[in-house]
Amino acid sequence: MQYIDVPPLVFAAYRFQLRFESPVAFSDYPELEVRHLLTKALHRTDPEWHHRLFGSHQASRIVLDVQRKGTRLWKTQWLQVNFTLIEEATDAFFPLLNALNHAGFHGYPVDQETNTLFMVVSVHRILPDRWEPVLTSNQPEFRKDPIPPTSLVEWNEQQHVSEEKVQLFLHWITPFVVKWKNPEDCFQLPFLLWRLSRRLQQLLPSHLELLTFSENFSRERLDSIQSHVQRCYIRKLHVPTEHSEGDTFFYGLSGSVLLEGQLSFVWPWLRAGSLLHLGKDTGFGMGKYVIRILNSSLENKEV
Repeated sequence: MQYIDVPPLVFAAYRFQLRFESPVAFSDYPELEVRHLLTKALHRTDPEWHHRLFGSHQASRIVLDVQRKGTRLWKTQWLQVNFTLIEEATDAFFPLLNALNHAGFHGYPVDQETNTLFMVVSVHRILPDRWEPVLTSNQPEFRKDPIPPTSLVEWNEQQHVSEEKVQLFLHWITPFVVKWKNPEDCFQLPFLLWRLSRRLQQLLPSHLELLTFSENFSRERLDSIQSHVQRCYIRKLHVPTEHSEGDTFFYGLSGSVLLEGQLSFVWPWLRAGSLLHLGKDTGFGMGKYVIRILNSSLENKEV
């Protein structure tokens, strides 16, 4: 079956590890809290980059997600946050780093009267085959990241699935924010690929000819793949606010789906989706899913 590669989008992914002076209890949606903390600090430290990343109406060029086991993050003194900087935002690493250092000096609001200070203790560049340290406790001085941005093509070259029949298990960590009539339809492969093509069109408007959904994914191709929705439910996220109106709630779909068939032609796209997230509010960490390969030479490996 013909292999269809993703378009030449470039990105730079980093993992920041933060350490708080005292344990912090985050809400069900820590990505939103980190995003608010970052945007306020970046507005103070670099207004130009703040506008370029968060003030324009174009598709978000930054994706963040907070690492946690399962769907909850419990009270913790350590926080690992992944930032994926896309296209022109790959130049924003040092403005983001400076903003996080500024935020850490002023502290994270534990309640209306108390802040707890935090610091960035390590930064790693996430590459297709390894993690490259940019800052560690043994290297206290930040150095310019010499590694050029990674393309989606390079990202996918490190791992392939067999041309034979395989099973891929997709599990959503943060809610998939889309309009739905029948929620289970949103986890079917055609809809997921259509959403991903839309996402890439927004990020790469100059490559629309590479992203035509009907040409890349014909009905004949997709009919050969079986989609088994394992779980599907509407998830409500609770986010405390400082305003008197009360707390905020966000809604989206969560669940998992098992894909079975000759998946090599959609593999690069599914893997790109796990990096870029799907649906609305990806810049706030929504739409993150992980992939587990169940029956291949990469058996039971999460990617």
